[in-house]
Amino acid sequence: MKNIKILLFTAVLLMPLQSFCKSPKDKPNILFIVVDDLKTDLACYGQTGLVTPGIDQLAAQGVIFDNAYCQQAVCAPSRISCFTGMRPDRTQVVDLKTDMRDKTPDIITIPQFFKNKGYETVGFGKLMHGAKGNDPLSWTIPYKEKDQLKYAKGYAYPANGKYQNPEAIKAYQEAKSKKLNWFETNAYLKERNLSPSVESRVVPDDAYPDGAVAEASMMQLEQFAKGDKPFFLAVGLNKPHLPFAAPKKYWDLYKRENIEVHPFQEKAKHSPDYAYHTWGELRNYSDIPDKGDLSIDKQKELIHGYRAATSFADAQVAKVMDKLKELKLDENTIVVLWGDHGWHLGDHGLWCKHSNFEQATKVPFIISAPGMAMGERAATMTEMVDIFPTLIEYAGFNVPKQLEGHSLLPVLEKPNKKVKDYAISQFPRGNNNMGYSMRTERYRLTLWLKGEFQKGSIVHKPSILGVELYDYKRDPLEKISLAGDPAYREITAELRNKLLTLLQEQAKQNKVNYAGKAQGEKTKKDSGKGLASMAIIDGHFSQELSKSWKTKGANGAVVDFKRIASDDGHTLKVAVFNLGKNPWDIQMMSKMPMQLKAGETFRLHIKGKGGEGRVVLHPEGGKQIVRHLNLSQERSTQELNFPIQATGAYTLKLLFIEKGEYIIQEIDLGDKAKVAVPFVEGSVRLDNKNIHVLGANYVTRSSNELSFSRFSHKTYHSPNEVRMFSLANGRTNSGIKLLFKTASNKVSLKFVPAEGTNRGAEFLVLQDGQFDNTYKFNNSMSKGEMVLDLTNKFTGQSTVFEIVLPSLINLKLHQLIVDEGADLEVFTPDKKPVYLAIGNSITHGVGQGSASYLSYPYLLAEKLDYNYFNLAVGGAKISQAVAEQTSEMPQADLITILIGYNDLVGFGKTPEDYKKDYRKFLKTIRKHQANATIYCISVTYTNTKKGKKTNYTPDDFRKSLNELVAEFSRDDNKIIFVEGDKISSKENLREDNPKDPVHFGIKGAALFAEELYSIIAKDN
Repeated sequence: MKNIKILLFTAVLLMPLQSFCKSPKDKPNILFIVVDDLKTDLACYGQTGLVTPGIDQLAAQGVIFDNAYCQQAVCAPSRISCFTGMRPDRTQVVDLKTDMRDKTPDIITIPQFFKNKGYETVGFGKLMHGAKGNDPLSWTIPYKEKDQLKYAKGYAYPANGKYQNPEAIKAYQEAKSKKLNWFETNAYLKERNLSPSVESRVVPDDAYPDGAVAEASMMQLEQFAKGDKPFFLAVGLNKPHLPFAAPKKYWDLYKRENIEVHPFQEKAKHSPDYAYHTWGELRNYSDIPDKGDLSIDKQKELIHGYRAATSFADAQVAKVMDKLKELKLDENTIVVLWGDHGWHLGDHGLWCKHSNFEQATKVPFIISAPGMAMGERAATMTEMVDIFPTLIEYAGFNVPKQLEGHSLLPVLEKPNKKVKDYAISQFPRGNNNMGYSMRTERYRLTLWLKGEFQKGSIVHKPSILGVELYDYKRDPLEKISLAGDPAYREITAELRNKLLTLLQEQAKQNKVNYAGKAQGEKTKKDSGKGLASMAIIDGHFSQELSKSWKTKGANGAVVDFKRIASDDGHTLKVAVFNLGKNPWDIQMMSKMPMQLKAGETFRLHIKGKGGEGRVVLHPEGGKQIVRHLNLSQERSTQELNFPIQATGAYTLKLLFIEKGEYIIQEIDLGDKAKVAVPFVEGSVRLDNKNIHVLGANYVTRSSNELSFSRFSHKTYHSPNEVRMFSLANGRTNSGIKLLFKTASNKVSLKFVPAEGTNRGAEFLVLQDGQFDNTYKFNNSMSKGEMVLDLTNKFTGQSTVFEIVLPSLINLKLHQLIVDEGADLEVFTPDKKPVYLAIGNSITHGVGQGSASYLSYPYLLAEKLDYNYFNLAVGGAKISQAVAEQTSEMPQADLITILIGYNDLVGFGKTPEDYKKDYRKFLKTIRKHQANATIYCISVTYTNTKKGKKTNYTPDDFRKSLNELVAEFSRDDNKIIFVEGDKISSKENLREDNPKDPVHFGIKGAALFAEELYSIIAKDN
């Protein structure tokens, strides 16, 4: 089969300054030690009677973190979270079955990051549980499974990796001959009473896996000492994980008669049953009953075994540390030791982990780093997601924005420094409940949320199943949940709101998963014939390919895709100025798939210098193949091979993950053709200040996205009792328009919907103030791209294009294309007085379809020749949040406030209640808008004579509003009452909208604007 050569790639990257300050060999080495199931039952943590000299010595050489917590108290989720710097909701690994790269294929691990920076990376032992094969992409030296390690002379590999009992080893070998898998082998041993929870035998350390891991790690250090590259060595110790199997000498360190069981073995008072479990992990062992409590003797035996296994693991840490010092590698090596989670030893009647309680989530965590504090303790709250950014910053590299932890470098310099005041853990119960737990210095608050969390976020509209609150100052053993205690009501509410806010912010970042695709988004099939069917040209860039590829810069990324001249024609320069939050935020993707066959190898040759990228081959409906671009600082050529498992259509994506410039020359399809790399000719950077946004007070610009909003982020997230409107109603583009000037004969704009409820879209386009056309998209189209293809009515002349955005959709501009050679011209819109419309769904534009240019505020603004801002929201009632928003608006000359009778009766308030609320509302607006003339307009909406919920009539409502305005008018003659309901009678306004008893029709809105204009013009 003929291999496919596809890409010649040159990258010149602006590397971080630190990269040029040190040669690779001067970069710090990293020794990364993770210990399974390790509690803070260590001498250095103040636990008397524990024999842990190795870890204690490490603590004396570095900083010990007293308040460190894991993200989830079970192996795989905790480890994957730490190794990627992301929480379980982000990695989507919340159990022991999910493979990390099945869910997040482009995710970056700690060793992978340093591998890409020129480090040698290798690991031994239990590391990335939750990543198939311990993630081969992370290592320069292939990972060895524990049965591939060298064990003590004369000793067989332990039975199922656990026991040195000869009978167990014999049964294990029988199970292997029967080709039983790991789980079946466990059952085989249990049936024969050969899988106890403890084992004590007179054997050398390296008869067990942890001893073999230590020996392999020491041998690797010797190899590293001979080389000139920095290294990342990960050492994964399995003990004190069950079974508590350790050489007898470690058991002999403790006397059973001196061991005490936990003093509190009950459920916490007022805590929910689902906070607990039946310790199924422990019950898998042959000496543990299937149900019921454990005897005191069995409890003491287990505690004895846990301590022996801890001392065994500690001895392995000491060996590796001694070897590091012997080789003088300690002088330039940062050492990190952490436990993946804690362990219950009888507290709350629990054994194992699998909970959100203190004993399961609190972990030991120590960092010893040359040049940093030694023998110090840090009290700051810490999480395992903090390790990744700490290592990156200590090594002198830029910390990727997508990481969810905080660098602890300030703490290593000054251990009394605090970088955060909380830690968050979580644990699921079944498929429908997730417990999120926030630990502060004094309290732990756990929220149990109901919902199918694996199908998406459950935190935006949380269904709270239960709440726990523990006060460690009064109750260090968590004996009573205080969530229902009146004395703790305030702190419970404060922590609950803080936790939910943090989870909601996290969920927003998680909306796009690591496949670069919105959760729930379906992949559309493309009928194209593949890359080979594209336009065949001379190997240089051409506009012919603009419809075959898609470019992207999202989540704050600033990137410029630009065609430039080169010696052999044209090349594409991808200039990355700012990275987004995720590795996939800057990419280019082929729209037309390649047809590849099973059994062939897709080969990619990339020539470049200095930095990183990702190349992704994505089959339709299948698992994508990711290859990591690892270019050194010296020019080199890298070959990427993609073995094809299944025949079908494949899409190619290139991801750009570092700041700098990438130069891409051509795509080579073999002897017959060379095809240009993607470029959309004439694309205008959307951070171009000559694209003017009017009517929006919040504008965010990047090269590939222009977003705009009428409301601030703060207003959207005001408490309900202040805000009184939904995000869906608030997030629209009512009153917003875009203006730009160009001599281009063709202009194309591509909009995409943003968050919120989108009901359809109708645009109005003006050219030099003259009507051009309207563009209407129905409800289904509003969920996809909306493209306006415009033709300059004044051919060859500089023309001002004015795009009036729809009222009932939330939009972002993703592309603006002009003719090649054309550009946007310097242009400043005419300065006009400012009109600010405040109100409800009528002001919003409901009743005129989705066309904001048919709403009464737009028509009134055009009639007055004012610039128009809209602060209306559907169902706003009297919203203090909207009133406060006026402080962030330009100083208005004119304000209209539409307030309706239904806003009074809909909430069952009295006229006095209404006056009190509206008085505060008006005072706030006047405070922020000192010079505006304010028209308070009453609208009855319906002919109802009495409200359904009260006995107050429209006349009562009008009277109250009039009295209140009169009260203001004594000191403020620029607040004016208008009986708008006399204009908005059914006869006048609903002729063309008879089925809607509330909103104006198109004719009604025009009439209402005309009547208001006559009143305002008369007053002025």
